[in-house]
Amino acid sequence: LFRKARGRRRGGGGGGGGGGKRSGGGIAADDSGFGDNSRALMRMKGDMAVLRNYFDEIAQFSPSLARTVDAEFKTLRTVYELLSIAGGESSSEPSDFVLLLHGRIGGDPRLTERAVVDLWTLMAPEDEGRVKQFLAEMEDRLADSSGSSKSGGVSHDGGRERIPGLRLDEVVAELYAK
Repeated sequence: LFRKARGRRRGGGGGGGGGGKRSGGGIAADDSGFGDNSRALMRMKGDMAVLRNYFDEIAQFSPSLARTVDAEFKTLRTVYELLSIAGGESSSEPSDFVLLLHGRIGGDPRLTERAVVDLWTLMAPEDEGRVKQFLAEMEDRLADSSGSSKSGGVSHDGGRERIPGLRLDEVVAELYAK
């Protein structure tokens, strides 16, 4: 999908001097939000492992908490995989992960598109136009899956879904309403 740009990022930022804006006015690959995408992804993966170990220790005493931890980390892994694809570190198909995130965001195609563009351009700002085109081509799939995604793809137990600030769909809607 984005192989041309992916190869440029892996190759150290393209053919030419010292980073920043290229002479053609485009954004160089090393202008990502992290500077070094590989290092940022490695750190994220390590942080996710530490957090997962912590919550798994607690969840060993509660099967319902274990299910919640699994569901929440599935969302975190989805975001991580989208960042990895955008950063050229994964060759996975992004549409699968876009659809997973779409379900967790609550099935609003507009919010999904904005979130994915923001995540993608954090890693690869030069791909903004391509990712927007890709999402426009996915529009029908996002709309088709919206009807079955209203619950966010996860059953919430114990009234958790009523606690303000704990639902990803509500947080994303509030973030992009501004």
